[in-house]
Amino acid sequence: MSPAMNENPLLIKGGHVVDPANSLDGVFDILVFDGKIAEISSSGFDTPKISGKLRIIDAYDAYVAPGVV
Repeated sequence: MSPAMNENPLLIKGGHVVDPANSLDGVFDILVFDGKIAEISSSGFDTPKISGKLRIIDAYDAYVAPGVV
């Protein structure tokens, strides 16, 4: 099942990101638009400036590995 296009933005907050391809290994927030990673930040995002109904996943104490199933 493919992700729906034009879906509401998704913010995955505070997960431990492991992404060797981009030399990332630490706690980050991940912003996802239309099923694709739009931005990764170690300092968070200004959520009121994100358009659409923002969905938030609290990933504290969880590993996040883009592309790993």
